[in-house]
Amino acid sequence: MDERVLREQTEQFGLGATGQRPDGPAIVPEDEGELKVAMSIIKERIVVNFGKDVSFIAMTAEQALDMARLLVQWSVKLDVAMGTYETQSGTDVPSATEKR
Repeated sequence: MDERVLREQTEQFGLGATGQRPDGPAIVPEDEGELKVAMSIIKERIVVNFGKDVSFIAMTAEQALDMARLLVQWSVKLDVAMGTYETQSGTDVPSATEKR
């Protein structure tokens, strides 16, 4: 992984713990609150940059669905870039068939 790119992302976008708790109180004493993250493609991998070492993440159901959607979107971008993207017939959902 290109650590320089990850450091630059962290600095440019202010990634990491924000200290804010928009969804309620800390879950455990070490909970640093909201976490600003970035997603990118580096060396044919989807990278979720947390901007810091993270031992856990907690989220609401809506936030988990949003993250899942983002991961699917990035996986499609990567598949398209690699020329391996296929969809299920009549949908925009990536197929589960082995492509490599």
